[in-house]
Amino acid sequence: MGKSNNKNYNIGIVVRLVINATLSCFLTGYNIGVTNSSLENVSKTIDWKGDYNTFAAICNGVFPTGAVIGSILSGKIANKYGRRKGMIYTALLCIISSGITIIPTIPTFIIGRFFSGFVAAAGVTFPPMFINEMVPEDIRGKLGSLVQFQVTFGIFTAFLMCLILPVYNFHLWTNDLWMLIYAIPVIPSIIQLLLFFTVYKNDTPKWLNMVNRKNELETVLKTIYTEDWETYMNKLQEVPENHEFQNEKNSEPSFCELFTIKKYRKPVIVGCTLSMLQQLSGINMFIFYSSKIYQEIEDTKNYSAEFTAALGFFNMVTTMICLVFIEKYGRKILLIQGCIGMAICHLFLFLFNIISAIPSAASLPFMMIYVGFFESSLGPVLWIYCGETLTDRGVGLAVAVNWVFTIFIGSVFNFYVELVTIGFAFLTFSVICVVGILFIWAFILETKGKTRDEIVKLLGGN
Repeated sequence: MGKSNNKNYNIGIVVRLVINATLSCFLTGYNIGVTNSSLENVSKTIDWKGDYNTFAAICNGVFPTGAVIGSILSGKIANKYGRRKGMIYTALLCIISSGITIIPTIPTFIIGRFFSGFVAAAGVTFPPMFINEMVPEDIRGKLGSLVQFQVTFGIFTAFLMCLILPVYNFHLWTNDLWMLIYAIPVIPSIIQLLLFFTVYKNDTPKWLNMVNRKNELETVLKTIYTEDWETYMNKLQEVPENHEFQNEKNSEPSFCELFTIKKYRKPVIVGCTLSMLQQLSGINMFIFYSSKIYQEIEDTKNYSAEFTAALGFFNMVTTMICLVFIEKYGRKILLIQGCIGMAICHLFLFLFNIISAIPSAASLPFMMIYVGFFESSLGPVLWIYCGETLTDRGVGLAVAVNWVFTIFIGSVFNFYVELVTIGFAFLTFSVICVVGILFIWAFILETKGKTRDEIVKLLGGN
């Protein structure tokens, strides 16, 4: 059964539950990363007549637009139908959106990417809720890091798949393999659906208690905990009367109440600002446009797809740093060290681009180091922190803000680089990271090792 040493829960079962839930996060990462090295191939097949930058801006804009809508609706879906059903709906929509995307016409590709955006948002909304409510406190941070790990694994897989596409010779038959690449998400979606319907048939204890499904609640608690499951049952049943995150009717606060009621307002503002900072730190400049950046570097332009795949691999591996250290050093310290490191990397990248005596290839190590700092801080910690401090709708709102700024970066980056050069784009992100350090120092509260009730009291006292 995978019983853990000196613990009263089944670590093996908990880990398997989390891995299955975070398959949704893999779908998010894959759908984010797949356009990086494939959009030009797509544009040739569907016969886009206009400027390529315009096509890229449309595709990188419509995707997060779908994600904004998806993130807003996900909180409501999670509250009404449960976290498990939310992930089931996500997998079903992913199969449909993939089928639409691979039809080689301009309208179907754009529509498919819109619904893929919905899938991507849902894929990072339901799993953090699921993990926060299903996983014991002392391993919640570590397993919560799997959200971002699966996202980065999805991005790396997409980058790796795109290596089969031609970079310049678009007349080759291999150019049409982009349709196969965009169909790949169907496979993990089917696997997740099969596991949900055959093995993982119950929702989280919190949601089951909220909808008064006592028999299912007892089954889940007995599955997770090897002893004292009645204690956890009693704690959950006390929540409707005393829990600060529930209103008098034991329901989720409305979006309006998130800002008008004091106990919700500060956590939501902090969570949304942290979500905004994650995007404005510059990560999606590399995820969306690393191929373009490498093509602008003389020494790497012929191997842009390979360097992009290497970046995706490093992106994935460095997420494990957070997995190891988050319960040792806590959320706040990791966020601060990450922003310091990212600010320094952006500054060096700025200098390398304005000082002609420095070989342009010198930028490459700092791109990798930047990704390492991001994936050991803002990347995974955002989702863990929001899951710990926000209500369901609050999480959905934070995810929506994240995608709004993804739209901003995806839509304007190419044009911004043409206006100020890539070097000054790096400088802009460096300044934003410095501002982020000050914000984190002033407003982020440490939640390491704390129960949900302890976090509520901590937030209510500030």
